[in-house]
Amino acid sequence: MRNYKAGIALINSRQHYDEFANSGFYTVKRENNKTYTREAVCDIIAKHFGLL
Repeated sequence: MRNYKAGIALINSRQHYDEFANSGFYTVKRENNKTYTREAVCDIIAKHFGLL
């Protein structure tokens, strides 16, 4: 369990987050959970990739 928790901490680290955010891949950051519902985020992503 200790290894699992260490892995999760590494994946969720600020460094890893920043690397991904600055990777050039399209990302959506949920700023507000009331406005950016799961459905709204899915719509944003679908529109970005021309699926809607």
